[in-house]
Amino acid sequence: MTYADKSLPIYSSPDIKYYGTTCGDADSADNARHMREFAMSLM
Repeated sequence: MTYADKSLPIYSSPDIKYYGTTCGDADSADNARHMREFAMSLM
């Protein structure tokens, strides 16, 4: 669940910024990396 006023069509990633604010944290909020690693594990 989110309490944000506006949802963004992106996964959390410390590499993505929205109006200068980072959209993730390398240790606890990096869904983009997690999805890439999961996809690679399927190959």
